[in-house]
Amino acid sequence: DKKSLQYIYKKATALYEEGIDTYDKFEIYLAKREAINSNVGKLRKLCGMGDRALTSKETKLFDCWFGDWKFPFETVKLAYEKTVDSTGKLSMTYMNGILRRWHESGFETVEDV
Repeated sequence: DKKSLQYIYKKATALYEEGIDTYDKFEIYLAKREAINSNVGKLRKLCGMGDRALTSKETKLFDCWFGDWKFPFETVKLAYEKTVDSTGKLSMTYMNGILRRWHESGFETVEDV
């Protein structure tokens, strides 16, 4: 929604610094972001987060779970359920611990877990 040249330059520079320097790489980047955003939307709904802005910690965790570790939504949902069952509440730190252990064990899907 931002249209200033300064904003566009800043974003283009950031993308370039991430190694996105061709149109093909940009398309791959966009597809990855769309998939992450779709999963984040489902998770926000599951966790009852509403439309509030995500904290920087939440954004980093969600990007890690869905982007870096490439967990499908159903696996993150299972971690959410285990978190709430064990703690009685939503705890991103606890949930991240579950997902980290699964990732380090090579688990990706609910079936793997």
